[in-house]
Amino acid sequence: MIEFIEQKFEDYQQWCVSKLNRNTNKTINDVMINSALGLAEAGEVQNEVKKYIFHEHELNKEKILDECGDLFFYMNTLLYTLQYTIMDVVKYNKEKLNKRYKDSATKEESINRKEYKNFVYCVDGQHNKIYSKEGCVLCWHCSKCSAHGCDNVTYHGTSPVVSCA
Repeated sequence: MIEFIEQKFEDYQQWCVSKLNRNTNKTINDVMINSALGLAEAGEVQNEVKKYIFHEHELNKEKILDECGDLFFYMNTLLYTLQYTIMDVVKYNKEKLNKRYKDSATKEESINRKEYKNFVYCVDGQHNKIYSKEGCVLCWHCSKCSAHGCDNVTYHGTSPVVSCA
């Protein structure tokens, strides 16, 4: 059954790629950029929820469904450029969340996530910085520690980790 579902998702992904405009999506990088920008459709979903919650509009579930479909389309085409499928995302996310949360997420587990234990986040008005408990200050823009002048910055995925001595 799982193989059948995986095949259906792969078929859908190929269908999504076939629907891309060939005049503007000539290279894999074009597809990646177009797909990443298409994820801005999440703002349309947010707008519908905002209207419902704060402006007392009727909940437009069809509009949300429509925009979620667009998000799913762009997510699949982006994953295609990275040579992943939606099932790769499902498996990865499930493993990640099972490691992070024993059962359902509690407030304490959310606040005390392992990957955030050594950092305090701050915005100083010009640069987004991470202040580690060791006193290092990492600028998101230049990846340098302004407190010590060191640049022992490693990345875990896209998250910088300061390791000043």
